[in-house]
Amino acid sequence: MDDKAQATDAPGADGPTDRRRGTDRRRFVAGTALATLGASTLLLSRNGAVGAATAAASSGVPDVTRLARFLTAKPDLSPEFVERAVSALIADEPAMGERLRALDAAIGAARLADVEAFRASALAADPAMMGPALSLIAALYLGSTGIDRPSRNVSLEEALMYRPTGDKTPTPTYARGGPGWWNRSEPA
Repeated sequence: MDDKAQATDAPGADGPTDRRRGTDRRRFVAGTALATLGASTLLLSRNGAVGAATAAASSGVPDVTRLARFLTAKPDLSPEFVERAVSALIADEPAMGERLRALDAAIGAARLADVEAFRASALAADPAMMGPALSLIAALYLGSTGIDRPSRNVSLEEALMYRPTGDKTPTPTYARGGPGWWNRSEPA
């Protein structure tokens, strides 16, 4: 074995078989991956827990999910989806929380049984009541806010407008059926 081969195989040498450098690279990559995972977990848990509490607190509506379920007649609405929609509405219009709280109080005071009773009531004729109701309904159906201004995406996958044709029409997401799903032919 010549001296040059021994020098590159020796620990601490700068050759291609340097084990210390490989270990350092592995540690760096593993450390970076763990740091990224930790930061992502922290942000997601913070946004999920704090964001949900903030949406309910900032809207001023004690149970904004109940109000959304009442207005849409959809008892299976996800509280997280509703809270994201309300947060986006409040971000677009800071007074929306107060307007939703007033709507919730008016519906409770009128003792309305369902959304059809709301539509038939005097509340539906009042723009101060119908405005926030329609804004919330639109955000939940469209999955975004801001019809007449730049919109904030809330959720395409949970948007109510896709439910009637959900068994045949794919919800527009990045890759619902996997890569290239639109190229596959339907089974016979």
